Amino acid sequence: VYGAALPAGSPGKPGQGFATPVGPACRLCERAGCLARAEPPVTRPLGLDEMVTGLSAFDFQG
Repeated sequence: VYGAALPAGSPGKPGQGFATPVGPACRLCERAGCLARAEPPVTRPLGLDEMVTGLSAFDFQG
């Protein structure tokens, strides 16, 4: 009912469709530039630069 306006796709194939890939948790996920990141990752050092604005509140090196 809610997806009636969306065009039909093949949701079973990776890389296609309308799904957004997500990680297991923000602390474990290594996706760079994630708009939904709530915490910095523990696996990489933070890339703190006052003169650069990234997509996420917690950009990291890597």
